[in-house]
Amino acid sequence: MKRMKNTVLSILLIGLMVLVSGCGKEFDAKGLVESFMALMTKGETEQYCKLTGESQAEAEADYAAMFEGAKEAFGDAPVSEEVQDAFVNAYIELLSAAKYEVHEATKDGETYTVSMDIYPIKGAYTGVEEAVDELLADIDLDTSEQDLFDAVFTAMTKVMLANKDNLSYGDPQTVDLKIVKKGNYYEIEDAEAMGEKVGELLIDQSELG
Repeated sequence: MKRMKNTVLSILLIGLMVLVSGCGKEFDAKGLVESFMALMTKGETEQYCKLTGESQAEAEADYAAMFEGAKEAFGDAPVSEEVQDAFVNAYIELLSAAKYEVHEATKDGETYTVSMDIYPIKGAYTGVEEAVDELLADIDLDTSEQDLFDAVFTAMTKVMLANKDNLSYGDPQTVDLKIVKKGNYYEIEDAEAMGEKVGELLIDQSELG
């Protein structure tokens, strides 16, 4: 379960680490990171559109596609579409409470470094293991595999949403993002690894055991 949830967050972030035009005036590396985080965590499109040149409709489509792609993390697990949607939507709700601070970029040649302090959300999973254990203790032995998976993820989703109003934050964790130029575009270096790192920091995973 823990590995799956880490993967979901990673996909959400990687989906936003796309190429951004580097032509014209001095590139706003800090703004690039801020716009990615604002779109990913809150669905805000204004700054993202300014930096990418996309329309609001296109940015909203990017946002929707990002979360749709997150369902790939379920792999071959027999989880119904409805339960997958509810589980991913719970992450959207939790990510809207994300707390982070993006610092001014430093430049070395055509490479920018942007430091970001992430304050991990704590309390998102409080009670999840207990809820799942209680469910499994009472489950009918004849329950189908899909019904079992659906019941487990539904229980997890309910607990996560119930925790939203009682979240706290851990000590800041600093991440340095390298933004490099490739041709006429900039991109975040090692986007997949960086997406995984940021994804794991946004929500404290330790309560999952």
